[in-house]
Amino acid sequence: MPKAELPLNELERLAVLRECGVLDTAPEQGFDDLTELASELCGTRIALVSLIDEQRQWFKSTVGLGVKQTGRESAFCAHAILTNAPLIIRDATQDPRTFDNPLVTGEPFIRFYAGVPLHSSEGLVLGTLCVIDTDVRDISPEQLTALQRLARQAETQLEMRRAHRQLSDKIIELRRQENLFETIFEESDNVMFMKDVAGRYRLFNPAFLRMVGKSRSDILNHDDTAIFDPEVVPAIRAVDLRVMQSGLPVTEEESLICDGVRRTFLTTKSIYHDGDQKVAGVIGIVRDITERKRAEAVLTESSRKSEAANRAKSEFLANMSHEIRTPLTAILGNAELLADDEATVVQSDSRRSMFATIKSAGEHLLEVVNDILDLSQIEAGQMRLERIETSLQELVTGVVALLRPRAVAKGLTLDLKLDSPIPVRVLTDPTRLRQILMNLAGNAIKFTQSGGVTLRMSAHGQGAETILSAVVEDTGIGMNSDQTQRLFAAFSQADATVTRNYGGSGLGLVICQRLARLMGGNVELTRTAPGQGSVFTATLQATPIASAGTTSAFEPQAAAVLLTATHSAPRLQGRILLAEDSLDNQLLISTLLRNAGADVSVAAHGGIAIEMREQANAEGRPYNLLLTDMQMPVMDGYTLTRSLRHSGCDLPIVAITANAMTEDRQACLDAGCNDFLSKPIDKQSLLKTCETWLKRLPG
Repeated sequence: MPKAELPLNELERLAVLRECGVLDTAPEQGFDDLTELASELCGTRIALVSLIDEQRQWFKSTVGLGVKQTGRESAFCAHAILTNAPLIIRDATQDPRTFDNPLVTGEPFIRFYAGVPLHSSEGLVLGTLCVIDTDVRDISPEQLTALQRLARQAETQLEMRRAHRQLSDKIIELRRQENLFETIFEESDNVMFMKDVAGRYRLFNPAFLRMVGKSRSDILNHDDTAIFDPEVVPAIRAVDLRVMQSGLPVTEEESLICDGVRRTFLTTKSIYHDGDQKVAGVIGIVRDITERKRAEAVLTESSRKSEAANRAKSEFLANMSHEIRTPLTAILGNAELLADDEATVVQSDSRRSMFATIKSAGEHLLEVVNDILDLSQIEAGQMRLERIETSLQELVTGVVALLRPRAVAKGLTLDLKLDSPIPVRVLTDPTRLRQILMNLAGNAIKFTQSGGVTLRMSAHGQGAETILSAVVEDTGIGMNSDQTQRLFAAFSQADATVTRNYGGSGLGLVICQRLARLMGGNVELTRTAPGQGSVFTATLQATPIASAGTTSAFEPQAAAVLLTATHSAPRLQGRILLAEDSLDNQLLISTLLRNAGADVSVAAHGGIAIEMREQANAEGRPYNLLLTDMQMPVMDGYTLTRSLRHSGCDLPIVAITANAMTEDRQACLDAGCNDFLSKPIDKQSLLKTCETWLKRLPG
């Protein structure tokens, strides 16, 4: 085992260490607090204030170690005092200085060590504040910073002990050299004072006057009532009496109002004697530690927030796992049953039920993914809202038309009412407004077993300050006060029973509320009670199109037209080139298009697509439409589109991508695409988009 070298200033260092008067003294709370805090913040089993003398390392304070000293030859700290920087040993078994150290190969089997040197005011290293563990580990930058801060407090404690001892020596010397004592006392930066046995201030230095913001005449021969608030004086006096009765020094923190400002001080008090060696009073040395305490509070709060963030992350991942694995179980399980050749022949009704389950689970999974993407965009401040001229009648009646089959299936009514005239057309984000109404009304239907749901619309204000209001009332299960506290938290529902009975990720309401706030409004729970239903109110700003006027009633046929249009399946005529690298997606998309009547060719990447288009043009059988995935090997969809546009090709190009953010759509359009479809592919959207562009002339 290599022995640590002696510091070049070893003799001077040992002399200063002895001046501190701390070796072989009893434990002190001030040092114990530091080691306990170091162990807690760094998460280690052992923390020490270690001082190195000629033959040993002696521990002024220990946490997790049952001995008071060890030999210097086996001391990690003997290496640490050779430098002014922290010594970090991640794995002592791998460090050439410590791999065969008896404290590593035997009890306590040290593996990790982090020691911060403790300096005297002259810069001499007296020892370390160190943390030790029996596991191989690292120390984070935040933990190292905290350890260094605590080390500075240990240095302060040592300096205070040293100053206290020096002061005691100087008081003795004062009997012989009073003038010398006065010089030291008056010019010291440390706050110092002397009280008599009655608690009256007999001597104090200028630093004390600066601390309390008083004049000398205000304090001399007066007790603490002349300086501090009356309610703290008894506690100060009690400490003075304890010191004088025990004869032992006491170091305590005090929170006092000085010069109109509350500050925290670390005060060390000890007795002094008169010429007859009788206790004459108390000497005090005070250090303002207000800033240190604030820093500790910030560190504690930071640690609390970090723990809360970790808990939130774990809860989020747990809910994510549940919401993704549940529909995947249904999809994979039913797919396996349908593919099992050895199983009993599945009846057609059962097959339809299994296919319906797979489709429903897939839609739920897509809803969860979309909700997570929405929430992440909102929290990252990247949610971009549109302002598009929108027909409120078409939008609101469309929502009711889509949700009415759910209500009818449960035997519920779904009514739409206008409580005031509303603008016929407004500037707003129709996608987000529809999302808010669908969620609120959909939830109302989900949590209502009998009765019905009513959507009430109204508008207030004028011009750009117009506020649209949507009130959703239901006769459902309602909530108690405890359940309402969790309503607008991500992945939270009223309680576990709600999740079991009704399902859902718990993201919908929080997304709606944040969307509404981005749109200048809010989503709030207006009224609820167990068994008496709930009322939610959504508000948002929307600018009316003045020329369109207002309406006091919606035309009921609008909903029927919308619902009928939703189920129309277009027939396709024309040649379509599909660029897609995934074999599964090639099969799915080409089958959907061919079943609708299209002539479809498939290319595995953009380079092949260019060759196939050129060959088709040469044969006089040009393609009428190009569908391209945007992320493919060899040549992706962006490069393919730019190449075609650069060559002068005006063939309609529709992007197909799993990236569904607004900025992803814009990137496709910027590359030269005419339209955009997001994965997973919706049959109706795919066919309708293709029908639109196939009506155009071939490129």
